[in-house]
Amino acid sequence: MDVALRDAIDDGTVVGPRMAVAGAYGTDSGVYPHGWNARQLPYMVRHGMTPMAALRSATVVAAELLGWQDRVGSLAPGRYADLIAVPGDPLDDLDLLADVPFVMQGGRVLKAPPEMRLSTGPIW
Repeated sequence: MDVALRDAIDDGTVVGPRMAVAGAYGTDSGVYPHGWNARQLPYMVRHGMTPMAALRSATVVAAELLGWQDRVGSLAPGRYADLIAVPGDPLDDLDLLADVPFVMQGGRVLKAPPEMRLSTGPIW
């Protein structure tokens, strides 16, 4: 990566949080393969965000900036019920989000560990 570009990214990730600039977590990165998106979270913290602010940038803040806060970004009645679960507190260890064992989308379980699956039929 070009040094000037790297410096600009570093400046933005450090200055942005200090200036209360809203930033949404994105998935259009060309730096790593699709599906590795959670690996960006520790970098966001390393460059000045708190773990909670980094997670909010991928949930509530992203929904607000897209104008979708009435549908996604948090769990509430009438929303899509998209969620993940990890075995621990991601605020203490953001790396937990790199290997998510439980995924629910639209209220339907898409991925779950064997001990959470029904003996027959679909995952949930």
